[in-house]
Amino acid sequence: MEHERIARTFQVDTGRRLRQGIGFTAAGAVVTWIGVTVSVAYVAAAGKGGFSPLPGLVLGIGLVALIFGLVRLAQSALRPGERFDVSDDGLLHHTSRGDRFVPWDQVAGVREIGVTRSGDLAVWLGSGLRAVVVVRKGRNIRFNSLAGDADLLLWSIQHRVQGPGRV
Repeated sequence: MEHERIARTFQVDTGRRLRQGIGFTAAGAVVTWIGVTVSVAYVAAAGKGGFSPLPGLVLGIGLVALIFGLVRLAQSALRPGERFDVSDDGLLHHTSRGDRFVPWDQVAGVREIGVTRSGDLAVWLGSGLRAVVVVRKGRNIRFNSLAGDADLLLWSIQHRVQGPGRV
């Protein structure tokens, strides 16, 4: 699909997404297994008195890590080679599965989701900045700080949708 001059390309770090998926899924599975084992031991010893939140805590941490890892793996499979091209005539969301072009007149706006977090861990996890491009006809497009220069991508879209000098 040929479009007017591309002003900037924003690559998504899909390799980091895949590494996160593998790491969190493996760690989550191990911690969940430990949590189940500890829970079974506590249930077996239930008649001896005392209560500990440890089994539930370990199990909960394991399940959260497991779910996060599985989500990252699914994202890796569904959006390989993901990037965003900002051009004079619109936004191109590219993955290895196909392209989706949205002209600027079809973008109702772009907004941040939640609170922007600072810090290396938040940026590494992709939760430093999360945003949604609201499309007038069709599904919205989401991106996070796994996109290179995500804050500049957000500004670039806002600038083209609102125009210079507009609020």
